[in-house]
Amino acid sequence: MLTEMPTNAAPEAKTLDEARLQARVWERAQRLEEEGYSAAFLTEDVLEVSGPRGGPYRIDTMARTCDCPFFADRGYCKHWWGWPYLLQTTHGEEGAPPCA
Repeated sequence: MLTEMPTNAAPEAKTLDEARLQARVWERAQRLEEEGYSAAFLTEDVLEVSGPRGGPYRIDTMARTCDCPFFADRGYCKHWWGWPYLLQTTHGEEGAPPCA
């Protein structure tokens, strides 16, 4: 399981409330599988994350973006932080991007 918050993955928290929000989002990112999320690569660089209450959302690994509203607002999200672990736990080697 991922344990450390990604470095340089979110804007620097300017307030205690923002730091707390980032910590909550990181905690949720680590529980995507438990919450019923799935992920699959659509292309070599783009994957789709789907959950029980939202999405699907597309993550571009090269552009380092997610198209969910939270990412558009904040520049980070649980999908972006959690997708590597989600793929590993749900697909193992099958989670690898498709060959071009």
